[in-house]
Amino acid sequence: MQAIASGRGLPLARLVADLDAHRADGTNLSSLLRIFVLEAALERAGTDPDAATRGGDAPPPLAD
Repeated sequence: MQAIASGRGLPLARLVADLDAHRADGTNLSSLLRIFVLEAALERAGTDPDAATRGGDAPPPLAD
């Protein structure tokens, strides 16, 4: 997550806070973070993250 935050020019705490602020009611934060990291890894590998997570509780993209 640190590498993802650094790549976006954000402190890690800010990235987590942004994700937390946008999560759906009842969504577990730790699950959201795992999905976020998985999708980032899949995007980096050139794999479609939506197909991999099957449209689960994927976090929204963060505004730059």
